[in-house]
Amino acid sequence: MLAAVARAVGALAPDAPDETLLAVLRPILVPAASDLCLLYVTDASEQLTRIGGLPGAGPLAQKVAAAHQDFAPELGIYEPLLEAGHPVLMPYQHATGELAAEHWSFVQAAGLAWELVVPLAGGADGEMGGGAADALLVLDGSSKGRALEPTTVLQLAEVLGGLIGGWRAARALRQRAAEIEAALEETAFAGRELAHTLNNSLTMPVGVIELLLDGGVDSPELREMIAAAASDLTALENHIRAYQNLMRTRTGGQIRPGQHLPPP
Repeated sequence: MLAAVARAVGALAPDAPDETLLAVLRPILVPAASDLCLLYVTDASEQLTRIGGLPGAGPLAQKVAAAHQDFAPELGIYEPLLEAGHPVLMPYQHATGELAAEHWSFVQAAGLAWELVVPLAGGADGEMGGGAADALLVLDGSSKGRALEPTTVLQLAEVLGGLIGGWRAARALRQRAAEIEAALEETAFAGRELAHTLNNSLTMPVGVIELLLDGGVDSPELREMIAAAASDLTALENHIRAYQNLMRTRTGGQIRPGQHLPPP
C-alpha cells in the first residue's frame, strides 16, 4: 500500500492541487486501509477546511456527515491535532483532557470503530517535509477487527504522512521558487524603467553644466537654467531614494504573481 501511494504521488503533476491528491489517494487507501478517507487543509485564514467532500452516499458516510454536524464546529476536534507532530489513533491513543472525550464521542456517534488522524506538512515555511502541519489526512474505519497492532499502525501512518507531506512540501517549494523568480523579473523591469527615467532627468543638468564649462555668462537666462538643473537633480535624488526603498521592500517581503510594482 505504501509503495502504491509513493507511485501515485510521484506521478502527480508538480502543481496538482490537494483535491487531485485526495482523488489519487482514496482508491488506494479505501478499502485497503480504511472505510473513509478525508482530507482537511488550512485555508488563507488558517482555518481547517474539508476538501473533496464525503465520498459516496453509503450509510457510514451519512453517519459521519451527521456526526460532524452534531459536533459543530466540526473541526474543533481536529485543529489541535495539527500540532501533535505525529499520527493519532482513536480510541487506542487518546488525546488528553476535554478533547479526548469529545473526539471519542464523535467517533462513536459516527459509527466508527477507530479513526486515524495523520498530520501533513505543507512546506509553507520552506522546509522539505519538516515544516509545521497545515493539513490532516483522516482515515475512518467501521470494523473493529485489525491485523496490525496499534503501534505498528501508527508507525505505518507516520511513513504515510511523510510520503504525502514530503510531496506537498516540495510543491510549496516549487511555488515559492516561481514567486521569487517573478519577483526578480519585476525588480529587473523596475530597474530598467528607473535607468530610463534617470537618463531623461540627467539630460538638462548635463547640458547646463556643459554650457558653464564652455564659459557661459552669468545672465538671468543662465540663472533660470541653473535653477531648472537643480530641480532636475533633486528629482534624480528622489528617484534614487524611491528605488532604494523599493529594493529594501522587495528583499524584506515577497511579491505575489501578478502584483505590479509602483512606478519609480
